[in-house]
Amino acid sequence: MWDTSILASSGGIISFNSAAKVASDLVTGIFSPIFSKIDPYDVGQKARSMRIANDYGERLARVGANLKGDALDILTRGYPSHSFVIDMEEAKELFNNVRVLSDREIELVDALGAPARMQISNDAIIYFLSEPEAESVENAGAPDGAAVEDPDRDREPAAGGGADAGGAQRDSQADA
Repeated sequence: MWDTSILASSGGIISFNSAAKVASDLVTGIFSPIFSKIDPYDVGQKARSMRIANDYGERLARVGANLKGDALDILTRGYPSHSFVIDMEEAKELFNNVRVLSDREIELVDALGAPARMQISNDAIIYFLSEPEAESVENAGAPDGAAVEDPDRDREPAAGGGADAGGAQRDSQADA
């Protein structure tokens, strides 16, 4: 059918095989540069990451029972990155329980500074939110409650070590 239709419409000049060859070359020429940029490994890795995110989301949704309707799908597919900010109105559309921070929580966020608001690195950050009790620090690890002197008590911290400007103790994964 195609063969006779192409021949008839071209006045007998173009055969089906010639038209198919031209169409194939045209499609190859147009789409080859696009398809050459697609890395199947990368596509598979991204698909796996999305599946993992969705699986974690399903588990959290079961335990927390805080997601509305299709919120998990919106969260995993509708935002460009993990760090994308969701405002209060959007949060109310996605979650059952949404509230503003308490005064105490605001104090904690302020005390933690930037790390409480955004991921700045993969390094663990440890803050001491209260002063440790002197007795428990001095006697920690001592046999039968005997007092143990801290040999580093009066020494200055080593260069690059110790707490940062915000009072945080940094523990790099590379040091682990």
